Parts: sequence; C-alpha cells; structure tokens
Amino acid sequence: MKHDMRNSVRRTATALATLFIIGAPISSVQAAEDKWKFEITPYLWTAGVDGDVTVNGHTTNVKISFKDMLDATNAAFSFLGVAQYGRVVLWGQVDYVSLDTDNIDNPPANARLEMDSTMSTLAVGYQFDGWANGQTVDVLIGRRQLALDNKLTVNGVGTFQKNTDIDDTVLVVRPSFPISERWRFNPTLSYGKGDSKKTYELQPQFQYQISKNWATRLGYRSLTYNFEGDKSNTLDVTLSGFIIGFGGTF
Repeated sequence: MKHDMRNSVRRTATALATLFIIGAPISSVQAAEDKWKFEITPYLWTAGVDGDVTVNGHTTNVKISFKDMLDATNAAFSFLGVAQYGRVVLWGQVDYVSLDTDNIDNPPANARLEMDSTMSTLAVGYQFDGWANGQTVDVLIGRRQLALDNKLTVNGVGTFQKNTDIDDTVLVVRPSFPISERWRFNPTLSYGKGDSKKTYELQPQFQYQISKNWATRLGYRSLTYNFEGDKSNTLDVTLSGFIIGFGGTF
C-alpha cells in the first residue's frame, strides 16, 4: 500500500513537473504576446490634389501638384500611430494642411480657394495570422473625420465661406508581409460611408526597421472623398502622393 502510494506521488509529481516544463515556455510566449507595443511615425506626404469643390453653388476645379501644394501651404503636419496589446490593435492617422491657391504659379482661373483641413482616422480591431510565418492581417473598424474651412473667392461674383465636418464609418485592413529580416510590406486599405457618399484609400508602404526602436516608412497614398452637403456644397477630390516617414517603435 505504502509502496503504491509512493509510486502514485512520484507519478503525480513527475506529471506536474512535466506540465510545468512544457507550460513555462507557452506562458512566456503568451506573456510576450500580451505586452504593449507602440509605433509613432511623423511623415511627409507629397500629396497633390485633383477634383472639384463647390461652395454655395459655385464650382471650381482644383488641380494642384505637390510643388504647387508646397507653395500654397501655410502650415502642415502628418503622423500615424499604432498601439497593440496582444491581438487588439488601435490605429490612427492625422493630416493637417492650411493652403491658399493664390500662392501658386498657376492658380485656378478667376477664383481663389483658401482651405484649412484636418483629416483624422481612428480605428480599433483584431490582428489575425496570415497564411505564412510572420504574416499578419489587422482588420479594424473606426471613424474618419474631415474638418474643412473653405473660403472661395470668385472674381466678379463675391466671396463664399463654409465650414464643413464630414464623419464616416470606415473599414480598415492592414496586412503585413515580411520581406527580409528588416523589411516589411504593410499596405493600408480602407473604405467608408456616412456623411460622404464614399471615401476610400489605398496606401502601400514598405517599413525598414533600422534598429529595435527606430524605423522608416516609404510608400504612396491615395485618398478620395466624394461628399454632397446642403445648399449644393460638394467635394469630389483625390489627394495622392508619395510618403516618407521616420519614427519610433517600442
């Protein structure tokens, strides 16, 4: 009896020790996955604008290259941020620009557009594994807001001013594919509706991990807005251009 009890205790102790040895690395991996991870990257978006803006029934075609945008810009800043805990991902992107078409070499004929705009997107979602080692796909839902302060002066007609806030619900997909030890391809795609008839975005980017805490991003971004407000105020424009950013990962 005592011999059987001793064997039973030994077997139980051995089983517990085995489970502990097997479970320890699993727990360590889970703990590592559950740590917070962050990225904050200011960037330069060499965007040009192409489209139509209508204020109080008066329409002007806006086609501005990046060089003209640079000339027209009074102030601008852009950044993106990512916070991740385990599989939960919080992603955001903000762009602000203040411009005046009167400052460019070839301004719109018979019209002047002064515009302050803030575009912001905030989304939360879940990170899924891809079909190969190291691949992930973030699927998020969130809100995109465009705040516009437009002042349109039409020669011989008058000056018209309008403040507009456009809120849309957006679906965001962010795949990430490792290319090498330091390079990743991680595009961002989004589509939304709400106050807008539609807004959509394509943002292919390459990320190079310079060191543990520093990375650079290179890519292209195209963002389209199609909006119709009251009093025949409409916005149908695409902003597109290359992106270069440098930021911290920790």
